Amino acid sequence: GQPGMQQPGAGQYQSQSPGQFQQPGQPGQQPGFQQPGQQPGFQQPNQYQSQQQFGNNNNNNPPQWQQSLSNQVSPQEYQQIQKWFYAVDTDRSGHIDVNELHQCLSMGGIKFDFNITQKVLQVFDEDRSGNIGLNEFVALHKFLQNMIESFKFFDQDNSGTLDTNELLQALHRAGYNISQHALFSALPKFDSNRSGSLTFDQYLDLCIYFGNIRKLFSFYDKFGTGRITLSFDQLIACTPYFK
Repeated sequence: GQPGMQQPGAGQYQSQSPGQFQQPGQPGQQPGFQQPGQQPGFQQPNQYQSQQQFGNNNNNNPPQWQQSLSNQVSPQEYQQIQKWFYAVDTDRSGHIDVNELHQCLSMGGIKFDFNITQKVLQVFDEDRSGNIGLNEFVALHKFLQNMIESFKFFDQDNSGTLDTNELLQALHRAGYNISQHALFSALPKFDSNRSGSLTFDQYLDLCIYFGNIRKLFSFYDKFGTGRITLSFDQLIACTPYFK
């Protein structure tokens, strides 16, 4: 190969043999996750608009995936989430920005790095305004609750992290039917200290990343064949989504 270039999946993650992985369970048994194809937050890209997040939603109707999450919230949950929202919406604008969102999530017991809060907001900020309203926040909060539940479900040794075996099962159940080789190739982007496991923050970051990549893939796979062909120009236009 070329000097300085490693083959995909090289490094720590190659040391584990395929036999070490358990087979994932049947879809529908994992708490919190929706069926494949319904994962929230990843809009369709406009071709060649590579410097923008996927698409825009300029109408007042929430997208179906957000509405599906909101429908899972009980009246009691809604009242509590509403209190947290208005507690940080001090100017009563009806919207909160990323700083207020970070504060609001902390009030609800959901704490992670600020940069993850930014990415989560971008997932739910359909109109790309830089803030979200109450309805978006309700869906966002339910999404995070579901993610936490699924993380704990697959953290079988209660370590507070998912090792590669647990992670592969969680991703398969979430609808990301990737190979071990593909997982090993992607992990160094999120497992910066090469520990071989991911914290919840890192796992959430990984799922957001995979969601964006899957929607990008679906944009080009118009007939659902599971394969795409890109010109070099199209590949270059896609590169911002791989950061």
